[in-house]
Amino acid sequence: MKKTLTHRICLAIMKLSLVPVLICMLSVCAYAKKTAAQKILDKKVSISVKDEEVSKLLVQLEKITSLKFVYSPEIIAASRKISIEAKNKRLDDILDEIFGPLNVDYEVVKKYIILKRKEVQNTGDDADDYLGGSYIIARKITGNVTSSNGQPLEGVSVQVKNTSTGTTTDASGNFSITVADDAATLVISYVGYEAREVDITGKTDVKVMLLPVADKLNDVVVIGYGTAKKSDLTGSIATIKGEQLMDKPAPNLSQALEGKIAGVDVSINSNAPGQGAKVRVRGIGSINSNIDPLYVVDGVIGVDGNSINPNDIASLEILKDASSTAIYGARGANGVIMITTKRGRRNGTVISYDANVNVSTLSRHLKTLNADEFVKIYNEAYANGSKFDPQGATWTPPVPLTHAGLPKLFDEKDRPLYNTNWEKEVYKPAVSTSHQLNFQGGSDKLLYSLSLGYL
Repeated sequence: MKKTLTHRICLAIMKLSLVPVLICMLSVCAYAKKTAAQKILDKKVSISVKDEEVSKLLVQLEKITSLKFVYSPEIIAASRKISIEAKNKRLDDILDEIFGPLNVDYEVVKKYIILKRKEVQNTGDDADDYLGGSYIIARKITGNVTSSNGQPLEGVSVQVKNTSTGTTTDASGNFSITVADDAATLVISYVGYEAREVDITGKTDVKVMLLPVADKLNDVVVIGYGTAKKSDLTGSIATIKGEQLMDKPAPNLSQALEGKIAGVDVSINSNAPGQGAKVRVRGIGSINSNIDPLYVVDGVIGVDGNSINPNDIASLEILKDASSTAIYGARGANGVIMITTKRGRRNGTVISYDANVNVSTLSRHLKTLNADEFVKIYNEAYANGSKFDPQGATWTPPVPLTHAGLPKLFDEKDRPLYNTNWEKEVYKPAVSTSHQLNFQGGSDKLLYSLSLGYL
């Protein structure tokens, strides 16, 4: 009994002694493995590249270090270009410089370096990276926003497209924003400037320049008393630029106005080439029997609007209500059309030439009888009249259409010699051309504008 107890005690002591030994052995293996990996990462490397893709940079590192990199091109943004200058620098420092901004981690396994996404821990400081019970991989994007003249813009909205994640720029135009790893586009917007969408795929720093938006409320409008800003107008005034007025060929001003401005009715009652149209502002109503609007060209009152080459018009304003036309009295009762023609320009001469060719054809012709059909119907009517109305009523043809009665129009077999469709002869395809030549130029003391038009 005593011998058995002693044997059990010895076995227990041996087991307890074996546990520390195993722990020590495992620790030594792990330390050796860690030491080998650290030795690889401590290796000194010298490399210099400028604007090189990450994938090509890794190829150079493989040749220098005799290691192999294992990675997914999407994770490391392989097409991203990077510049690096390293001389006798530790390999792990170089890898941190390349992949640190992308939250890419690395692990050494024998002679391979595996690049992988860095695991994100849910701590109190990175609550933004934890959504709906799952972790997301985030990266930091920095940038600067300036105006077209290089001035930094403060308070610019920077937002990840199709998300609620956003920030604003500081007084120096700088911003910093944490985005999901798969985010591809930032939307940059600011009051008074055109919004821009910036691609951030594989980027950590962006430079953005915003262009100002042309403020239409600051456009200068010509009115009866001079000029004013659109934002200061209280009357009913319609404005159209020369480019919009002549977006399609038109022989005169009245036809060019057709369908351009609300409240202005244009009707064309003649198909004569170049014929002017009737222009009515605010309907029909007159105190002096004349219902045409008053035309004012560069301050000259009473000019015939159709006498102005529409290609020479820089802008056109139509004064519709009483407050706008009051300066012209009764003459402006039917509205006022104010025309500003093109002016010369400084810093050199500009020559412009516009030409167009139009072909007009009749879309549908009337269906008529040809000569043989007409003669047949006519002679049948004559025969029926002679048979059923021998007295010769007014609707009965007086004589038949034959060679005996009209030898110059019919042959010996009573067939018509001519078969002319006069409608087709009159409405032949019509070709019209328009040529406009314009010279604009000048200096600080003299401006000139010369235009020639041929219709």
